[in-house]
Amino acid sequence: MSNRPKILLVDDKPENLVALEKVLSGLAADFVRAASGNEALTLLLDQEYALALVDIQMPGMDGFEMVELMRQQEKLLYLPVIFVSAIYREESHLIKGIESGAVDFIVKPIVPQILIGKVKVFLDLYLQRKKLEQYSRELKKREEVFKVLATSPAGMTDEDIFVNILKACQTVFQIEYVLIGKIVAHEKVDVCAMLTDGEIRKDIAWYNLAGTPCQDVANKGFCFFPEGVADLFPTDRYLVENRIESYLGAPVRLREGETVGILVAFSRKKIVVQDFTREIMDILARRVAMVIEWQHSDKERQDLQFQLQQAQKMEAIGTLAGGIAHDFNNILTAIIGYSELARLETPAEDKISDYLAEVLKAGLRAKELVTQILAFSRQSHSNRQPLDIKPILKESLKLIRATIPTTIRIDQDLSESCGCVQADPTQIHQVIMNLCTNAHHAMRDRSGVLSISLHKVEIHKEDAKVLGYKMTPGRYLKLQISDTGCGMKKEVIDRIFEPYFTTKEEGKGTGMGLAVVHGIVKAHHGHISVYSEPGKGSTFSIYLPEIETAASPVCPAIETPMAIPRGTERLLVVDDEPQITSMIRKMLANFGYRVTTFPGSTAALQAFLAAPDSFDLVITDMTMPEMTGLELAVKMLAARRDIPIILCSGHGGPAIEKEVREAGISTYLTKPLVLRELAQAVRKELDQKE
Repeated sequence: MSNRPKILLVDDKPENLVALEKVLSGLAADFVRAASGNEALTLLLDQEYALALVDIQMPGMDGFEMVELMRQQEKLLYLPVIFVSAIYREESHLIKGIESGAVDFIVKPIVPQILIGKVKVFLDLYLQRKKLEQYSRELKKREEVFKVLATSPAGMTDEDIFVNILKACQTVFQIEYVLIGKIVAHEKVDVCAMLTDGEIRKDIAWYNLAGTPCQDVANKGFCFFPEGVADLFPTDRYLVENRIESYLGAPVRLREGETVGILVAFSRKKIVVQDFTREIMDILARRVAMVIEWQHSDKERQDLQFQLQQAQKMEAIGTLAGGIAHDFNNILTAIIGYSELARLETPAEDKISDYLAEVLKAGLRAKELVTQILAFSRQSHSNRQPLDIKPILKESLKLIRATIPTTIRIDQDLSESCGCVQADPTQIHQVIMNLCTNAHHAMRDRSGVLSISLHKVEIHKEDAKVLGYKMTPGRYLKLQISDTGCGMKKEVIDRIFEPYFTTKEEGKGTGMGLAVVHGIVKAHHGHISVYSEPGKGSTFSIYLPEIETAASPVCPAIETPMAIPRGTERLLVVDDEPQITSMIRKMLANFGYRVTTFPGSTAALQAFLAAPDSFDLVITDMTMPEMTGLELAVKMLAARRDIPIILCSGHGGPAIEKEVREAGISTYLTKPLVLRELAQAVRKELDQKE
């Protein structure tokens, strides 16, 4: 069965259906014909379609009536419909068509290029929606792992944790067998826990490593045998007797790199591996390593056990969140970009323009959510500078005072002798606003006091040990935000910095606020702690390392809307996502540029080296197979030192940005790309070159 999108063609005249299909035959779609409105409705309810082209004048039920009946079915409520008519030409007919639920109206005789262009827009939107739905399904799989990683009830035994990990593997990978074992003397595996068809097994104590795929995992690292694993290891009696077909395994390593165990999953069926499979196995194996490490630790290390567990867990979730953000940014780039392109080609008075505006608005909201995820995972773009926090704090308190009720008093205690920190002003503002908003919510149903203080403190070795096991002794600025609200129980305090954890009612909070605060503070090499008791309020203390350098003045520039700049220069665009290269080409071509695109770095480099002077600017993605965008840029600059290069990535971070600057690339854009930002960056680079 074809996986291509389907387009329904509805007309009572067979020759018209043949003609329509012939015009659209070049599109990557399958066409289904219907000779009447009733037949069309039956087909629409039976299968999924990307678009319907409907003739208006038909016997029995005309096109208007058919679309009105469609819109009464929830499944067909948002299916795009384009009316095609040779008779109905008046403006009143167009209005009636739009009111009945159509998105466009084409009058015969049809201009093939116009019809193809309009149909292609809706096909592209349909494909983007399907990709987003697929991504949503994959995200649910990842969230199942999040739930395991983010759930550590007090009093859990080592065996409880192992069972949780086994069940997570079984659920995510849909397999029958999962095993956790310790490696002893490089010769055998002591079985810690094993799951078989949903049941925990305790009758297998150990087995020899030799002649098993587990030996490959222990010696080589992550292994995946998609099929025939029992034939590959005929001396492994367990695999042979249970007719095991597919196998994947990850080594369990201590922080020093020593392999001490294995986490393996195997099945009588072929295991379906996703892009994130290895990432999930590595994260779960890290959890196993943590347990084994605890079992080997001495009393002093046991005193720091809880803090280490929390830090490792947040780091693992942050890594996973960063990966999600990277994938999602690529998808959002296409959604936002094509929405902007479609709006450019749609008259402002057309209802479709309003619909596209809503799509664009949702895309930009998703972009902000991804920014929050990146802030939590400490991989977001950061503009750090020597900073005096006090002015930002005072400005934030003005905003807070205007948004909270007068029944809540605000007390300030800001030291005049506070030093500077190396920080991003926007992110510090975000930390203050998030913590003050949380304090307000804790006192929402009562009067109370919101207290904010800022002082210099000296942290000694003993203090650092109490506050946090990774905190370095030295001079810090301590920002403290307290409330007299409802307070929190210990089990809530233990989880408040975890993403998506919230005690608020459904719809009242995302659970990302404190996770983002935690990520920002850690990214600034700081520390955050909280003290709270039920009924006695909460106090959050943030410690940021003090620096000697004088602070830079913080004067946020107020940007005024500018016209999108144009040009006629020759641009080279490189991205391994064909939809993104196509989108960028269309965007920039709309503003006069001559754009050449390549789906891979190797072909782009060959074309550039063959004629370095044929291009005025290069736009390249960062993460690509064969050769990264940074490697490509370095080789292009070696051939032609003055070529301006814009590097784009959905997964930034200070380390990457440092490499970019050192390579001589001045512009680094974070996906998803927005038309105005991209056009301004291109124009800026070209103007600087001139």
